[in-house]
Amino acid sequence: MARALITDCGAVAIAAGPALTAVPAGVGSTFTVRNAGLTTKVNLVDIWEKSAAVGRVQLTSPNLVPVSNGIRIQTPTGLADFLFPRDMPQPLVPQDVLTVQADGTAADVNGVALQSYYDDLGPNGMRLASPGDIMNAYEFILGWPVAAVGGAAAGGQGSTVITTTVDSSDANKWYAVLGYETDTTVLAVGLSGIDTSQLFIGGPGDTSGQRTTRYFAQLTADIGRPCIPLFNAANKASTNVVVVDNAAATAANVTLILAQLPATYQPPSS
Repeated sequence: MARALITDCGAVAIAAGPALTAVPAGVGSTFTVRNAGLTTKVNLVDIWEKSAAVGRVQLTSPNLVPVSNGIRIQTPTGLADFLFPRDMPQPLVPQDVLTVQADGTAADVNGVALQSYYDDLGPNGMRLASPGDIMNAYEFILGWPVAAVGGAAAGGQGSTVITTTVDSSDANKWYAVLGYETDTTVLAVGLSGIDTSQLFIGGPGDTSGQRTTRYFAQLTADIGRPCIPLFNAANKASTNVVVVDNAAATAANVTLILAQLPATYQPPSS
């Protein structure tokens, strides 16, 4: 099984709030459920939003009931994260086209993120682990800082090579990303690269480190599936820290919280 935890984002300017406005997927994202076998479990794990005013998020599709309203969540000002009961995820249908809408104050720019888990994405799977896979194997915990920048357009992915600020890697070793910290509130923070099949695996860009330093480890416990992304030092030149925001080119100092694994470590096969 080739599992994948994917974060898709977008942003939209609310022209005449309050009014639901369609949110287009940003660069590097899609709001169409990716293709997978019809027997493969695909679940919506979480939804979050960043905006300057009180608003709401609405998600509809032909396969969400009731179709007229779908999933609608009121959101407070700022980064409204952890909006979904992640221990009770919403099943999704492969290739379903999701319509994402946001509401707020006129001229506000709202950013929305959807987080989905695929039990088997075939050749596009990620290297994912559970805490138990690394608990008795890691050598030490470290923070790996990266001066990152968000996408050139609001809602788009901005990718910064992980070695841009420092290179903390040892050759031929795997690193497990337990979580992260950011000094600037952004819509989403995470990772992409060869070991994630170039897909974005991320979480809310909350500056409260206690909520994010073990984000992927905690998410594993919440949904009962491995969520900790792994990358190999051999792939560091093509491994990126990704930042997405509801403004263009937002700068954020991101620190990945990693467990370094020994040279003998082998990632789990599923």
